[in-house]
Amino acid sequence: MYTRVETSVAVQQLANGLHDSGRDRPWVVVSSPFGTAVPEIGIDQLSSQIGDVARVFLIETGELTRQLGDLLPAQFQVYGSAGRSYPVGDAFAELSRSRLRFTHGDAQHATDQLVTDALAHAHQAGLFALAPASVITVDGTVKGFMLGGSRALVELDSGGMATVWQELTYPPVPLDWSLKPGQRVQGALDASTHRLNVENKPPTTAAISKRYPHGSITLALVQKVSAQRAVLALHPHLQLTITRADISANPLDKVDALLSEGDVVAARVIHLPSGALHLCLSDVDDDETVLPSLCAVRNGPPWLQENRPLLPLVEENEDASAVVELVGTPSPASTVVAAGVESAAAGHVALATAGPTADRLHPRPAPGPGRV
Repeated sequence: MYTRVETSVAVQQLANGLHDSGRDRPWVVVSSPFGTAVPEIGIDQLSSQIGDVARVFLIETGELTRQLGDLLPAQFQVYGSAGRSYPVGDAFAELSRSRLRFTHGDAQHATDQLVTDALAHAHQAGLFALAPASVITVDGTVKGFMLGGSRALVELDSGGMATVWQELTYPPVPLDWSLKPGQRVQGALDASTHRLNVENKPPTTAAISKRYPHGSITLALVQKVSAQRAVLALHPHLQLTITRADISANPLDKVDALLSEGDVVAARVIHLPSGALHLCLSDVDDDETVLPSLCAVRNGPPWLQENRPLLPLVEENEDASAVVELVGTPSPASTVVAAGVESAAAGHVALATAGPTADRLHPRPAPGPGRV
């Protein structure tokens, strides 16, 4: 199900909802091309794949999108056959969280991007932690990956198939860091969508202390860096903060010059007298034994490997891909200008989006630094 926005009153209601910080789920707004009410983006696909965790709206490009743009902060409008997912909370706090997805001649790609955006927003809002009546606990076996590794196909013991979505399984970690063919899994199945959630709670401090004795070495993912601190993850949902002194004895060194987000590093596990855990990188030698990292999903592979960093997702340049929004009947001159802009944008996008769709949607591992 989706909602058509066809009047000025409906536009005002849509804008009010987007501004509402108490909204309980993401809202996805899709616009049609100029001159037609029929969208290029797969509105029915959006409704079926995200309708349980997001509201979907369709608005015609023209006077209605102009009115909506006037009611939203600059650059957060929707028009010209594009779509946008607005997260819960302050939907306008950061433009990079709510990207405008243009079709650029590939409506399926834009639809897939919106599905990814909306599911990520729903995951961040904790909607998948809620258990509706349609969710049941099931067991199954991972059969393989599809859609460029963004989906894992699971054969259920009870019969039938289910899919694990990368957007819902420790994003932005690639699925094949957590799952492997033949792996036995247990998770929460939404029977209406056949989505299977296999995320596990992070291990307790006691469990990690038992797994990694005091002074042992394992791998950690660098999640955040600043001049004096870094946040390292032993598990996708278990972070520890370290300082410059834990990395280098040189007081002039800067953490963000020594580490980069996405690096996989060898770290010494320290058991503090308080019972808490700490990590240290400064005294790790290259010839020391590195214990395997934790498994993000039960029975899965160690989620981290040396020399396999998590590369950042490279997004298309939204400004360079702008589409001219025409309101009313275009003049011959404006048509020529629009055609020129679209032609230039098409040439730019052809270079920016070369390669498989999944490689544009999901960060992939590649060779890089291992130990510090």
